[in-house]
Amino acid sequence: MARPGTKAQVGIARVLVVAQDATAMAPVCAELMRRGAALGVVNDIRATTEAVQANTYDTILVHAREGTPETLLLLQLIKAQAVGSPKILLLINPETASAYTQGAQLADAMLASTISPQRIADVAGIEAETEVELNLPAVMAEQRQMVLCLPAPMPEELLPEGVRQQRERGQTPDLIVLTDPSGVNLINSWMSAAAAAVVPIIDASGRARHRADATMSALTGRGLAETIRELEPLMDRVKQLPESYFKTRDARSMLLARLAVRERQMAPVRDANLKATIRFFDESAIAGVTPVAESLVRTGHMSRKFFDKLHACPGCQSSRLSVREECSSCRSANITEEPIIHHLRCGYQGPEHDFKLADTSMKCPKCTHALEHFSVDYDKPGTLFVCADCANTTGDTAIGFVCLDCESQHDTEKVKTRTVYTYELTESGRETAYATPMDERGSVDSAEGPNVRDRIRRFVSDNTHAGRPHAVLMIRLDAQGEARKAAGERIWRESVALYGSILRELFNPTTDIIELGETWLVCVGNETREKIETALPDIRTELEKNITAPLGARYDVLGADQLAAFL
Repeated sequence: MARPGTKAQVGIARVLVVAQDATAMAPVCAELMRRGAALGVVNDIRATTEAVQANTYDTILVHAREGTPETLLLLQLIKAQAVGSPKILLLINPETASAYTQGAQLADAMLASTISPQRIADVAGIEAETEVELNLPAVMAEQRQMVLCLPAPMPEELLPEGVRQQRERGQTPDLIVLTDPSGVNLINSWMSAAAAAVVPIIDASGRARHRADATMSALTGRGLAETIRELEPLMDRVKQLPESYFKTRDARSMLLARLAVRERQMAPVRDANLKATIRFFDESAIAGVTPVAESLVRTGHMSRKFFDKLHACPGCQSSRLSVREECSSCRSANITEEPIIHHLRCGYQGPEHDFKLADTSMKCPKCTHALEHFSVDYDKPGTLFVCADCANTTGDTAIGFVCLDCESQHDTEKVKTRTVYTYELTESGRETAYATPMDERGSVDSAEGPNVRDRIRRFVSDNTHAGRPHAVLMIRLDAQGEARKAAGERIWRESVALYGSILRELFNPTTDIIELGETWLVCVGNETREKIETALPDIRTELEKNITAPLGARYDVLGADQLAAFL
């Protein structure tokens, strides 16, 4: 209900804030108060009309409701009953701006509800020469922060002042508190995937650190209040994300936003409990996060730096490998190192066991003379490795690997390697994190850099003027098919990332490869369409032989004539 401001002192800006969702407007109200404005806050039509009849305001700030007709009705009532000709500002969701044509006529200005509180205050013209201390209206204080406690609500007596618990699904809380690790599995059932990726989490169970931004050894009212204060900067940055973000399903936008609001890198940590031996904590919030980060590196939104290079079992991909010296002949690890004995008199050299007798004395197996004194009768110029299984004697051993997960044995040539990186947002990535989600920016032709049509046009033009044959290999994965559902999102993304890496390695580094999500355009110069089609079976085999998940790839070759018609 209403808690309108009283007649303000002379020289103090008087502002009425109309907001059904008071939590969303809390940062704006805080900024207005910091500048010395006298605030009134109401949350329904009736209270608004009563407030404007009873008080004179310099500015009325209306946060548009979801129901457009209700908002327009509210503006009409304010215009009819407002006293003193206040400036009326309408805050709207940029995505629905076209629905407020009539609102533009009723309001003095329309502002995006996602811009900063400072910008809103500037447009409202609220600048006080002196700071005026005012208490935040009760309706705002009561709804300052909303906490979702999982898997079940916490006792109300533990909640700090001004904090309330979320009881309904579909809302976006300011904070999540996990009192049991099983609560992690419930997060996405309470909110959108985009919200789940950015909302800060407190682990009060001590067993969900991989998903948490802060941990508590025990859930107490005082401890909760202190931890919430520590996370307030993070919560404020979440509120700066555009409203459209919380509806996105684009994993790239989720990762950018997650790292931006946390102001940190995506750094790997070692974890021997995992087959990969490396964990990215962000994987718990965004499935297949490494391929997502790699795609953002290619678009310039993230950078990467070397962390480590790991070996992986070619059978099960595990990096939990036992490294050992093996016999180069039979691959047995049952080898021993023995000194080489050099008989100085006859020049014979061999492993020590060839010279030893049962009584531990030594005799040369070639000339049968006894060896009694080191450096007089013999010396030891080096060592040999002797296999107890096949009796092979050699100066060098082989390096072998035994997988601790599938127990398969492999030599160095068969074991794969993979490089692990630490990822960090670039300046472009930080800016993009607070902009319109990447999946809502129109066609691929509007992406960063030269658009697709221009790149292909340049490719065709360069080869045509040079008199060279040329063609484009188009590869499209079945991104919407059953294969993706069967593989699961994490396996699918990892497989797509591996497929893309193999594709780039397969072609000459100078070949222009245009990546459009799960479609690739390979611009092949100096080759005809017919020649590429002939090589296509081999190309397909090389691309798919190491991919475990079926990707449903479709291959088409566009020749010079088709490209000219296309452009």
